[in-house]
Amino acid sequence: HPQFSTHDICLRNKAVVPVIISSAIPHPDTSMIHREQFCLSMLVLFRPWWHPSQLLDGGSCWMERFDNYTFPQHLSDIISNFTVEMECKDARNVFSSEITKGKTAPFFPENSDSMADVDVLRSTLTDDDDLQSSADEDDLCSEDD
Repeated sequence: HPQFSTHDICLRNKAVVPVIISSAIPHPDTSMIHREQFCLSMLVLFRPWWHPSQLLDGGSCWMERFDNYTFPQHLSDIISNFTVEMECKDARNVFSSEITKGKTAPFFPENSDSMADVDVLRSTLTDDDDLQSSADEDDLCSEDD
């Protein structure tokens, strides 16, 4: 290969989630087109495949394929966290817009239920220790390669 002197091929020691390089994963609840794009993104990220044609695998649309594919529980939890994160970002944007328009105060009063909201959010999100430590570790190649 022409780049053999500057590039190496190696196997990862740990499983990783690829990053889709685009503007963002669309929120599945905003429109049917966004739902279709969300389903495609989740299948690309979390369904094993060798060729893109395997992702659709006889289904007529991405939503149908996504709905009919059984993800393992830990992957279903991650997908659920995607949607929770999107809902949080939507709420942040609405709140920021209301602050800009002067419709609400930019802070929570001391007697608010904001701590209860934090507890609900914590109970909704699923922890994944592998995701927490993956950024700190050099797990791309083993020293033996």
